[in-house]
Amino acid sequence: MALGSLLAKVGLGKKKASPEGEEDAQDAPEKSKAAAKKTAATPEKTKATPEKTKATPEKTKAAAGKTEAAEADDESEAHEAGVASWKDKIRRLPKAALIGAVAGGGLLIVGLGGAGLWLAFGGKSEKGMAIAQAPAKPGAAPSGGLSPPKGGGTLNEVAQSGSESAPPQASAATASTPAQAPSGGGSLNAVAQATQGPGSGVMVAAAMAAAFSRLPDTTPGQPLPSAPDPQLIEQGSQGALPKIGKDGRKAWQVYARPADVRDDRPRVAVIVVGMGLSRAATMAAIGKLPPAVALAFDPYASDLNEWMIRARRAGHEVYVAVPMESGRFPQEDPGPHALQTDAKPEENVKRLEFVLSRFGGYVGAVTVMGSKFKTSEEQLRPVLNILKARGLMFVDGGGTEGSIAPKVAREVGVPRAASDVYIDAHTPRSAIDLKFTEAESFARQRSVTVLSVEANPANLERLAAWLPTLDGKRMGLTSVSSVADKQPSP
Repeated sequence: MALGSLLAKVGLGKKKASPEGEEDAQDAPEKSKAAAKKTAATPEKTKATPEKTKATPEKTKAAAGKTEAAEADDESEAHEAGVASWKDKIRRLPKAALIGAVAGGGLLIVGLGGAGLWLAFGGKSEKGMAIAQAPAKPGAAPSGGLSPPKGGGTLNEVAQSGSESAPPQASAATASTPAQAPSGGGSLNAVAQATQGPGSGVMVAAAMAAAFSRLPDTTPGQPLPSAPDPQLIEQGSQGALPKIGKDGRKAWQVYARPADVRDDRPRVAVIVVGMGLSRAATMAAIGKLPPAVALAFDPYASDLNEWMIRARRAGHEVYVAVPMESGRFPQEDPGPHALQTDAKPEENVKRLEFVLSRFGGYVGAVTVMGSKFKTSEEQLRPVLNILKARGLMFVDGGGTEGSIAPKVAREVGVPRAASDVYIDAHTPRSAIDLKFTEAESFARQRSVTVLSVEANPANLERLAAWLPTLDGKRMGLTSVSSVADKQPSP
């Protein structure tokens, strides 16, 4: 009854509470007291006339029943009177307050329901981790940066979206990924999950665009010519490979950035390695570093042809990184397609061709890790012979001791350069500037030097700040290809 009365009050029933309900609520206590006195008097009368009471037990029971009924009626009347008073108070509340309360309750229900749905269907932790660890697919640029050209994936379609236009034959030779290419979006993690031994379980640290926001802007460079040249491409078993043209042209010369040969100052060549794994780092290097800085792209990255085109549009020479076995495995893991000392030479040749087929338009190959592989002449010589036969330049990326790669490269006759100073991702910020001072010293002593830098926010920030100071120190920044075979013989 109480619920029906309440609904009637707020407009869902037919009855309305009357003002008399308040008077009933006030009189209810008095009635209850009178009934209680009347009930208390009944036992006295019962004691005074015990014999009469015993003779008439039904009357006593009837009287007690009437007393209980009276109390129940009084309680019911008091309850209804209280409910009527409460309903009247609700009726007098402002309508806005009632609407606000209802709306707030509805929003709370919607919020809780949405959270439940997210937990049930949106919390894909594995997918989120893959996105965070794996190189993001180029497409959307961070604020203030460049983005790789959009298109259907072929070099033709990509090039048509910008100022360059790729040769009609380029898409057929370089657009598709080799059949043995890594799955899972090109991430090193995805490749490693299906591989045992070196390369398994490799983690790639992610970097946000905001981490590179402190890099100063640089003057845009003159775009380099369209690449790759279809006359310098042949189809291999795993994809397109560079070759020497019928007219004798070679990739390391055709794709090189022109250098000022009249500059007789000590010169520094810089190459940034690890490109393509982090979109933010790659965008920062392409858009913020001077055009003379070379960029080496990792073969485990995705969309490498598109990144190559973007880098050359900004004036950067491009190199492909060749991972090699490290003597510090598993602390240093070169990945599943690294060249290994315990592999047969033909197996290493197959792995090298896979790396070279990942994209086109590069000047040459730069080593990554390889503290163990670069001490084996037996394994190095076939690799360097292939690079020479395909018209490529060889760059020893440094970071290792005891490398005989520059010596073997000179004997083979492949155009070569070697990093004198290496700044890895673990170099403390306080030591980075000391590395730059070391590079300046090498340049003064040898006329030219090569500096290799791993791409991370601290390294790129300090590099961008140091490079403009070279001119004031009577030094010049030059391309890596311009110092080929100009360093002292090992």
